[in-house]
Amino acid sequence: MKKSERLAAIEGLLSRQGLDQDSAKEAAREAVKSGEPVLESLCFQRLAEHVLARIDSSSWINNRAKSPSNDIAGVIKRLLDAGASPKDLALFARIMQREYLSNIGCILGPRVQLGRYVMFGPYVAIVGNDHVTSVPGVPIIFSGRPAPLPTVIEDDAWVGFGAIIMAGVRIGRGAIVGAGSVVTKDVPPYEVHAGVPAKKIRDRFEDEAELRRHDSMLDGPIYTGRYCAPLD
Repeated sequence: MKKSERLAAIEGLLSRQGLDQDSAKEAAREAVKSGEPVLESLCFQRLAEHVLARIDSSSWINNRAKSPSNDIAGVIKRLLDAGASPKDLALFARIMQREYLSNIGCILGPRVQLGRYVMFGPYVAIVGNDHVTSVPGVPIIFSGRPAPLPTVIEDDAWVGFGAIIMAGVRIGRGAIVGAGSVVTKDVPPYEVHAGVPAKKIRDRFEDEAELRRHDSMLDGPIYTGRYCAPLD
């Protein structure tokens, strides 16, 4: 695709979502200048943010259990109408997931990877490894930052209310972290950990057959079900 065609395509994508002409042109220029695909560019970030702005976040969160697919279906339809591809939708889902988590008071540092069906309670924080502390003669505030560590929360993990996870930790597939825990080390798959620092409490499943059955489900197609009913 020629540069002029890419500019027109990106500008059209944004304009159809309601961005004003000047903003759409500016985003298109930045996307083409960066040389990145549309999907990973600032252009699509702006598109996702614009669509999110149309959702009353508190209403969406409070009612998602009553009609879990309605709002999401509408968002997906608008994205598809705007020419989004399946990869676009995957990127948008990640942005939407972070938006939801921030609305319940969660704090996610950089390089956090969330798997399928991950659940966070309110006020979960993934923090740490964000200041250099070993430079003599220089206050910590001026000592810079180390390279950020990747933090991975694997499929179907559940992190309870107010838990703190240190950056660089891996929460294994199907693991559960109790409310108020401080997680300083990796949590193996399908284990329940809690406490300060978090330690193993028990296994999630009683036998290997149950674990294999659950693994098979997670390895399969996306599972769609009904959210838990809101608490009265």
